[in-house]
Amino acid sequence: MSRTLQLLAIVGISLISTDALSAQLYKYKDTNGRMVFTDKKPPERIDFKSERLLYTESKKKIQVVNRGSRERPRLYAVNQYDGPVWIRLFFNRLHNMKFQSKGPYEWLVPANSDQQLLTFEPRNRKGPWEYRYGYDFVPGKPIYGEVANYGYGLPFRKGRFKITQAFFGGASHGGNKQNHYAIDVGMEEGTAIIASRSGTVMDAEGDFSRSGWHQSYMDEANVVRVRHDDGTMALYAHLAPDGIAVKKGDYVHKGDVLGSSGNTGFSSGPHLHFVIQKNAGRELVSIPFEFEDAKAVIKAGSLLIAQ
Repeated sequence: MSRTLQLLAIVGISLISTDALSAQLYKYKDTNGRMVFTDKKPPERIDFKSERLLYTESKKKIQVVNRGSRERPRLYAVNQYDGPVWIRLFFNRLHNMKFQSKGPYEWLVPANSDQQLLTFEPRNRKGPWEYRYGYDFVPGKPIYGEVANYGYGLPFRKGRFKITQAFFGGASHGGNKQNHYAIDVGMEEGTAIIASRSGTVMDAEGDFSRSGWHQSYMDEANVVRVRHDDGTMALYAHLAPDGIAVKKGDYVHKGDVLGSSGNTGFSSGPHLHFVIQKNAGRELVSIPFEFEDAKAVIKAGSLLIAQ
């Protein structure tokens, strides 16, 4: 079960950074010889290794920064995704200010770029003036209308794994459009996760180690986001700590290893959260998909089998 990557508006004149925290990570092999990564100390009879692993509550891949003064701001967008991002700037408070250009204040910011957005200043410096801005963003280039069907490969090479939550699953997929058409596949930690479709790694996050069925773990899932040629994006989430095999900007072919399955973030147990998403203009939405294997039925309780 999962509730993954809900992108929220960030509001405020200035951004506040969160201090890095740390967790104790334990690594050991279970009785079946599988590698286990957990923040819970195993019994003393088990031979394990441990290390301190840093995590942050939220890593901002998009930031709006002021490189002017407080009186005459020059706002820039810093995009750390390896792909375009749509961003919208809005004002919660505004009094006696004039702008260099008229709205709407929306931009498509290219991959790995630093782009000037807007400059404004007091209309009358002798009088009081005030502003407070915020922004929201959606990864990817907007896609309007339907997306052509594509048969996706299974996101693992070998094994028989059950779909524990399917489209519109009541546990966590039905509540937001980003995950309506997501599936959760229960699997032991350390299973090799592979690309279901070729594309460019837009984001790769592997520094988190905690997990739990609580809101405080919401932003702590290790993920790989792959951008396809048609602009859609595949998200592979809850991967293992230090289990990411690719880096941002890599081009991966269908079948290439992306990392290892895990149990990080908002999760009730080891599994892979898999979803296809698109930028629908002003929101990130999931879209229905099918696997190329006709026997791979997307239904809660169904077995997905890779030979």
